Amino acid sequence: MKLVRRVHLYLGCFFTPLLMMFLVTGFLLIWTGDRMKGPDEATSLLQRLFFVHTEQYLPADQPDLKIAQLKSIDPDQNAIFTFEPHGFPDQTPVRLTESGTLPEGIDAEKFYHTKTLSPSSFTLHAEPSAPAIELSGPADTNVYIMPKVELRAYNPKAFKLLIYLMVTGVVVTMLLGVVLAFKLTKDKRPVWAAIALGIIMPFLLLKLGQNQEPPEEPPPGPGDSGTEIPGPPGVGPGNGLPPLPPLPPPPGKPEQ
Repeated sequence: MKLVRRVHLYLGCFFTPLLMMFLVTGFLLIWTGDRMKGPDEATSLLQRLFFVHTEQYLPADQPDLKIAQLKSIDPDQNAIFTFEPHGFPDQTPVRLTESGTLPEGIDAEKFYHTKTLSPSSFTLHAEPSAPAIELSGPADTNVYIMPKVELRAYNPKAFKLLIYLMVTGVVVTMLLGVVLAFKLTKDKRPVWAAIALGIIMPFLLLKLGQNQEPPEEPPPGPGDSGTEIPGPPGVGPGNGLPPLPPLPPPPGKPEQ
């Protein structure tokens, strides 16, 4: 019995921090409903722990990328000038957004490499060793220069293995707790009652959630031609389709 107690004690102490993290983040996910499309959106520690809970990896720190705004171009130097210091090191892959009119010679779908001329100017190159892209045309200040974001790959296999061990260890710990409860309690009825209640109560609450009446929708008002009528697409008023042809007359009656 002493061995059972020690195994129960040390398994519980080892897996409690990780289990608490999953419990707390799971509760907050249910409470807030916060969902993110990718790890680059995770900025706070709690948001990163959400990815640990759902995807089994910890998003890495995102680099502080600075977006520069185009001020003017110099066709003689093929240089781009920005309102603020751009902060791009040489050979930084960047592309120009299509929020405004791009200078001639620039393709919004391509990434170019920068070569710094001054803190607020640089040239663009198709390759680091290629000559500068020839620029012309008017400068549109609605154009922004964005550096390329390198996507990071993650491998959650090792952490998933730890999760499998945690689940196994927690199950063993719970079973040992039940064994200790039966061994150390003279009256077994409260133990059986607690186990039965732990099985029945979640089931009853789930069934209770199924017996909800759907919200009633008000009937469409009489004579309201703009009221949407349920039905397949293309049926009902307001669909922009021509009216249906009249029905043919009954047999034996002349057409009006």
